Amino acid sequence: RLPGKTEYYTSGFGLLHEETTASSLVKMDLKSGQVLDRGVAGDILEVNNRGFIIHSAILEARDDINCVAHCHNADVIAVSCDNRGLVISNQQAQMLGEVTYHDYEGYVVSEDEKKRIVKELGKESKVMLLRNHGCITCGHSIGEALLKMYYLVEACKIQVKQGPSCHLVVPSQKIAQTTYDIAQNFNKEGVGAKELTALMRRLDREDPSYRN
Repeated sequence: RLPGKTEYYTSGFGLLHEETTASSLVKMDLKSGQVLDRGVAGDILEVNNRGFIIHSAILEARDDINCVAHCHNADVIAVSCDNRGLVISNQQAQMLGEVTYHDYEGYVVSEDEKKRIVKELGKESKVMLLRNHGCITCGHSIGEALLKMYYLVEACKIQVKQGPSCHLVVPSQKIAQTTYDIAQNFNKEGVGAKELTALMRRLDREDPSYRN
């Protein structure tokens, strides 16, 4: 989302991730769902309505969030199907803070489900596991949402490797909260700022076409 505005950018429906560039992003109105600018892909690509429902629901409800990321990583989906949810057995999981959950209702197509997603995410959480589906991570910035997605994917990889063990060493909630609090204030530039700029430097070396 453009900070302080009702306009936000999303990827064109049908583009591969490596095909998405700055100029191919689609600009949309948050409230009406109207496409304001189709980007360089023009009328070739549509907008994923299911994606609009999820992203717009959160952006509209939470002023502290400007970026919403969504993925269907296999390890994340596996953990979303685990009735334990995400286990805070590792530092990566603890750095996520409160993780919320939304039960699977099939494809996200209804305004009613939009309301439920907002209610279940709550006012503080920036990480949600969509049961049997995938996940959402949010941030005040792109960097924060990206970093939370990285930690969530890594935490889910670890949990899948651990399997359904009954003998995990799980730190206390107090320690997990302390870990989260330190991680949130680790860099004065803000959560994920250093990581995002580092990844952009890598992209500039490997394939700077994303800037086009």
